[in-house]
Amino acid sequence: MITIELGEGAITVDETGLYIAGGGNFGGPGDYPLNDDDGDGVWTLTIERPVNFSSFYTFTNGACPDWSCKENIAGQDCANPDNFNDRFMGPITQDTTIATCFGLCYTSTDCSDPNAGDITFEVDMNSYANAFTTVYLSGTMNGWSGDANPLSDDDGDGVWTTTLPLNGGQYEYKFQVDGWADQELFNEGDPCTVTNGGFTNRFMEVMGDASVCWIWNTCSECSVGTNDLDYADNLFEVRPTLVQNETQVLFGANFTDFKTLHVFNAIGQLVEAVEIPAGTDRFTLDAAQLEDGLYFINVETQGMQQTQRIIVNRK
Repeated sequence: MITIELGEGAITVDETGLYIAGGGNFGGPGDYPLNDDDGDGVWTLTIERPVNFSSFYTFTNGACPDWSCKENIAGQDCANPDNFNDRFMGPITQDTTIATCFGLCYTSTDCSDPNAGDITFEVDMNSYANAFTTVYLSGTMNGWSGDANPLSDDDGDGVWTTTLPLNGGQYEYKFQVDGWADQELFNEGDPCTVTNGGFTNRFMEVMGDASVCWIWNTCSECSVGTNDLDYADNLFEVRPTLVQNETQVLFGANFTDFKTLHVFNAIGQLVEAVEIPAGTDRFTLDAAQLEDGLYFINVETQGMQQTQRIIVNRK
C-alpha cells in the first residue's frame, strides 16, 4: 500500500481539490483525488500497487485538462527535468508513506516556506496600441496557462494588476492579452529576462513579499509613484486628440493646484515633462518636435492622476 500525504501549504486550493497525476500510472488531473476530510490542510490518498512499483508523478491544484494547474518544482532536487519536472517514486517494496508539500520538495507535510510571499505583478499597458479585453500573467507558476491569472485595471489608469501567493524560488513569466492573442516578445540578453530552451521570458526569484511593475514588452519599470495615485476621469481633457502642431490640455475646475504633466511615446519613453503652476486652467502642448505616432499625456495633481492618448499626424 502507498499512502500519499500532501500538505497544501500557502496555496489557495481549487474548489475541486488536489490530485496526484501523470507518470503513465496516475492518469490526468482529476483522475486520482486526494482528500482532506478533517480540514487540517493535509490531503491524503491510499492506493494499492504491486511490489517493486515505480512511477513518475506530480500533483495538480484542480482538475485542469490542460495541466495548467500542475505544481511547479522546476529546479528543486525532486524534479526530473527530463520528464516534465515530475517527481519519482519507487521501487516500492513495502507499505510506504510519501509525505511532501504541493510545489515543494519537502519530506514532511510541514510546508512553512521562509521565502514564500505575496507577489504583486503589474504591467503598464498605456503604450499598447491595439484593442484588447484582458491582460493575463502566464508563466511557470501556472504552467503557462492562457487564462489562469487575469489582471485587472479597476481604476482605469492603464496599469493592470494581480497578486499571487508564491512559494520561494525562481519563476519565468510574461504578460499576454486575451488568451495568447498577443504576447510580449523579448530578445536573448534583455536585462529583465532569462533564456531557457530557446525561449526568452521575464525572470524573478521569490524571497518574500514583493511587487514588480513593467511597461509592456520592455524591461523598463513603471513610473515611480503613478500607480499609488487615485484615478480621476475629469482631471483634464485634450482638444484636439488628433494633433498636427499643437493641442490644448484643459484642466477640470476642481483641480487648481500645482500639476506635473508627462508625455510618453508609444514604447513608454518619456519625451517631455512640464511643471504647471497652480491656478493654470489650460496648457498648450507644442507637438511640432514630435514625430508622427501615438503618445500618452499623464497629469498628476492633488493625489490624483489621469492619462489620455493623442495621435500626432501631419499627413
